[in-house]
Amino acid sequence: MISGSSSMEVGLTIIGDVVILPGIPALVEAHMPALAALLPEERFFVRTVRCWGREVDLAAAAEKSAAEHREVEVGSYPILASGESPGHVLVKFTGRSEACVIEATERFLAALPTNMPRDLVP
Repeated sequence: MISGSSSMEVGLTIIGDVVILPGIPALVEAHMPALAALLPEERFFVRTVRCWGREVDLAAAAEKSAAEHREVEVGSYPILASGESPGHVLVKFTGRSEACVIEATERFLAALPTNMPRDLVP
């Protein structure tokens, strides 16, 4: 339990480097200063690329980037088409070095088929 500026306490669970918070934003926001003190100082950097194509068509580029940048985790997440939203694949690059994450992302983008639409997710 952590106490913040309000009189309420918020229960949370910490498993490794994952913090599970309650789903009430106002409660979490009120307790952020106390929560921040519990978190490790290590930072992780994430870049996400959205590709409009099949996961199999970008697998070689993702594997090449991952092999060349072992300190960066590369994961792909297919998003199925629904309604008017076309299907696409999110490819995430996560690491402790911002420069390495940027390099891995740029290597992936350069290795994609030239006709595959893609963009960086803000």
